[in-house]
Amino acid sequence: MEVFLNFCDEDTGKSFTSHLNRVLIDSGISTFFFPSILQQQPRDIQRAIEKCEVFIAIFSPNYASSFFCLDQLSYFLSLPRRSRFILPVFYDVEPSHVRWQSGLFEEAFVDHRNKNGFDEETVQKWRKALKEFASLSRWEMKNYRTEANLVNELVKHVSAKLNYETPLHVTDYPIGLDSRVDDVLRLLDIDANDARMIGIHGMGGIGKTTLAKAVFNKIYSSFQGSCFLSDVQESSKTNVGVVSLQKQLLQELLNEGDPCICNVDGGINVIKNRIGSKKVLVVIDDVDSEEQLEKIIGNRDWYSQGSRTIITSRDEHVLNVRNRVDSDHIYELKGLDDAQSLELFSWCAFQRNQPMQEYVQLSKDVTSTAGGLPLALEVLGYYLCDKRSIDEWEDATTKLKRIPEDKIMLKLKVSFDDLSEETKQIFLDIVCFFIGEDKDYAIDIWKGCCFPALDSIRKLLQRLLIKIMNRNSLWMHDQLRDMGRRIVELENLGDPGKRSRLWSEEDVTAVLKNYMYLPGDLSYEKLVVLDLSNNDYVLEISSSNIKQLFPKLNVLNLRCCTLWRIPNCFLYPNLEKLNLISCCKLVEIPDPIGLLGNLVYLNLENCYNLKELPNSLGSLVNLRELNVNGCKELSRFPASMGRMRSLLCLRMQETAIAALPNDFGCLSNLEDLYMWNCKQLEELPESFGSLTCLRILNIGNNINLTRLPSTFSGLCSLEIFNASDCNLQGMIPDDFEKLSSLTTLVLSGNSIQGLPRSMRGLSNLETLYINSCKQLVAIPDLPTSLKYLSASGCESLQTLPKLSNHSKLDYLNVRLIEIQGLSGLMCLRELLLSGCKPHVLRGQSLLEEMFTGLYSLSVPGSKVPNWFMCKCTSRYIRIQDIENPDWFMYQTLSCTVSRISEEGLHIREMMVWFVIYVNELSCTHQKHVVNLLIKRKGREKDRLPLGIYPGTHRNQIYIYHFRDGIGFEFQMNWLKDGDQIEFVSESTYYEDQIEVINESGPSLTPSLGFPCYHLKQAGIHLVYESEDTEDSIEEKLADFFNSLHVQWQLTASLYVRYPFWFRIATPYFLCGIWILK
Repeated sequence: MEVFLNFCDEDTGKSFTSHLNRVLIDSGISTFFFPSILQQQPRDIQRAIEKCEVFIAIFSPNYASSFFCLDQLSYFLSLPRRSRFILPVFYDVEPSHVRWQSGLFEEAFVDHRNKNGFDEETVQKWRKALKEFASLSRWEMKNYRTEANLVNELVKHVSAKLNYETPLHVTDYPIGLDSRVDDVLRLLDIDANDARMIGIHGMGGIGKTTLAKAVFNKIYSSFQGSCFLSDVQESSKTNVGVVSLQKQLLQELLNEGDPCICNVDGGINVIKNRIGSKKVLVVIDDVDSEEQLEKIIGNRDWYSQGSRTIITSRDEHVLNVRNRVDSDHIYELKGLDDAQSLELFSWCAFQRNQPMQEYVQLSKDVTSTAGGLPLALEVLGYYLCDKRSIDEWEDATTKLKRIPEDKIMLKLKVSFDDLSEETKQIFLDIVCFFIGEDKDYAIDIWKGCCFPALDSIRKLLQRLLIKIMNRNSLWMHDQLRDMGRRIVELENLGDPGKRSRLWSEEDVTAVLKNYMYLPGDLSYEKLVVLDLSNNDYVLEISSSNIKQLFPKLNVLNLRCCTLWRIPNCFLYPNLEKLNLISCCKLVEIPDPIGLLGNLVYLNLENCYNLKELPNSLGSLVNLRELNVNGCKELSRFPASMGRMRSLLCLRMQETAIAALPNDFGCLSNLEDLYMWNCKQLEELPESFGSLTCLRILNIGNNINLTRLPSTFSGLCSLEIFNASDCNLQGMIPDDFEKLSSLTTLVLSGNSIQGLPRSMRGLSNLETLYINSCKQLVAIPDLPTSLKYLSASGCESLQTLPKLSNHSKLDYLNVRLIEIQGLSGLMCLRELLLSGCKPHVLRGQSLLEEMFTGLYSLSVPGSKVPNWFMCKCTSRYIRIQDIENPDWFMYQTLSCTVSRISEEGLHIREMMVWFVIYVNELSCTHQKHVVNLLIKRKGREKDRLPLGIYPGTHRNQIYIYHFRDGIGFEFQMNWLKDGDQIEFVSESTYYEDQIEVINESGPSLTPSLGFPCYHLKQAGIHLVYESEDTEDSIEEKLADFFNSLHVQWQLTASLYVRYPFWFRIATPYFLCGIWILK
């Protein structure tokens, strides 16, 4: 059970909560939804609460009148603390009424005591539960236009959380899995300080991948980085596939963007040089050759101490080569025993843990033929689930008994043979072409062949012959894949060209090259999809005299081919999708492409040498998506482009296009337009305002674009507009209010002097980014729908409208002298005022309710509260390091977690407080990072980067408030007795003459450098459940800021200049406090 819904049936059971429950289920999330009118045993409810991963409490006017709701709430809080996600939703009630039990909530408690006879202990338990829940990050119905909007946001949030907490789906029926996981964990011994590789081997279908996933989920959080590489045997058949796996490994382990790897050998070196920087967990699944291990994960000595690698393979010899895996670190996975086999089979065939009485012996007969293989047991169970009579079961059992025990593929084929002919064909298509592909993409192709795709997919899912994985992709077990491909190979063992399907690159190339046409037995007239991507022979094919027609060809994929022109367009007159991504030698598109009247998708992304498009492009009247991103030589569109009235999406980022056709506005159905980084583009045509269907427009980083067309306000459907880092100047036109659908407006990095006065009329606007608009003087009144406002780096900004009416504002980042109305912003989660003048809070009284949901705050200041239990000021240690040319300075703060294991004690919150001084003269970076590290037994367990946005060189306070389920992906239950919490600030070393303002008076300290970002003070405060109350923390924070008299005192100057011969590389700043148990 993933989500438990706690709600008052009288208020929301038939409306909001029912709607939320349905959308959660439709999103594949299981729920416990129990209206009070239904009978349910209290113990069943408690079990559901114990098992849930997410607890959603929906507070409504009559919630407190229901002791049913209050009991569930208090029981949840009575459970041992673990990583659970809590979502309080306030439906037509004020959070303060829930928290302080006022209004209707107070009346309900009076009735509970006086009329219902509940004792004081029970009432106080309920009050405490309400108070604790209402103090968490909240979701309020009043902040959303409709119930549907709130439901969608909640489901999105829950989905993201569940995906984060459990990275891999393991299995629906983990029969016999726990003991095997324990066996592997003993081999891994993650507390041992060595780099270790272990192997799991066994026959196909025995559950190696399932076991590896279960182990991965159990221990991944103990490592700094983790990666699970699936289906390596299939994915590594080409060099492109190996490079893709190498990139995935580095991306997931190092949390970086796309690594620059051009070939396999280069990738090996990158992995060797970088993988040892962290303690990592790597699983490489389904390996069938030592060469795959050499190219992807390398050797043990590449990894840091404490790292673990798990390799699964059918072949034990692969693990033994070069002693990569010690013999005593190899685990042989064996089949399930008879009882486990019967239980797994029963779940699949009967949806219960044992067979129905009349099927007991038949079930035992079936399971005896499966050899304890989970895959066979599951496939046979789901196959027989459809059989309604004893006779059908007996027939199936007789067939299975005739098949030799070691012929697992033939046993699996029994389920395939029972399918309809159309479903068999779709299964074989998936086997050969669509594993890992988007389900909807495949269904479109089958519909073109008049196949009953949806019914067939449903049947294959029921039989467990396929699965739908993340991102809607099709997947099947490699044993089933091999079975299906063997069925196709047996159509003609000697001549691949006479088979119904070709999937191997070698076979496809050989057939096309040797025949120069598709042989008649292949039924080329029925060919629907042709994928020749990453094929070096396409150049020869495109140049050859292929004369056969492909009348039903719908999809042609020539991605990453070396062709300089596309094959003759006369050959595939009904083509719908043409993929030419990264055909780097392609210089032109032939004029006959206009004959492809059915074309709906044309992708030319990263065709670097493509210089122009033919005028016949306008004849593609059914084209819906055109992608020319990265075509750096493409300087113009054809004049006929305006005739492409079906075009929905145009991507033209990073092209050399200097102007759009005058009739560009005739693209009346265009919805998405991406024009980022077209640096030659100087203006948009006046017809641009006719794009009345346009929803997304990105014209960012077009540095020669100085104005918007006068018709711009005609874009009545525009929802997202990004014009960041252009050269827009002067005032934005005042008719912006006509853009009534606009939700996101990004104008950062422009030379605009003012925003339109009509901004307030943008009633749907939620996000406004105007950072680094250095000439912007004032911001007009803004719509009350606004949730995110960022105006940092606006050096000339003088006025901001009063914010007290902006109750939905979640994020505020500004640089101003003074701000009015902060006290009314009760929904704020992030408040960044570090770039403001010291007296920005003058006259402000911050209410303690503001701190309920706030998890990130920065203001001018130089103090850490006295009630922080872990405070320190930096001291300097010089460490020479002649190999560090960049000269970095490090500062650390650390403390040890204590007392967690004492009975009933739990860390509810952690607060981090920094005072940063920024030397504005030398520091040019806009963002700095202080890393939060969790160390256990001296080894790093996890880290979380905390962003610092300076904006000024004065002293600045940064506060981060960690609570379960709020803000950051950090759970309090991650901390154990004796853990070290360490904060590391790494800053560029500055050794030229600088002026430092401090409080101790003028002084001169020769031969001492200074960091660009100086961590002057820091503090950590842990809040234990049985100690501080939530009220005292909020009250303390409010009192501190309301009494904070920030004044910039010019008291001292420090001048330092090093002689040329004096260099100190990498000074080390250290401050530490240990809280011992």
